[in-house]
Amino acid sequence: MTNLLLYEDCERIKITDIDGEVFEGYVTDVLCKEEQSDLCKQEDEISILTDDKRYLGFYQSEIKDIEIIKQ
Repeated sequence: MTNLLLYEDCERIKITDIDGEVFEGYVTDVLCKEEQSDLCKQEDEISILTDDKRYLGFYQSEIKDIEIIKQ
């Protein structure tokens, strides 16, 4: 599994989810499972802002691959 904290200081990334869909955007947040509320999955999560202005969050188990576009 990918350590999402490695991408915390990246500016822009490309995420391929487990269904093969590709999303590109600016990193807005990385949450450790310890920071998640009891209402959320208890695993790390990364959030991005896409070019079409959508905020998307991905749990660690939903990510197949992450590529850094701009450090």
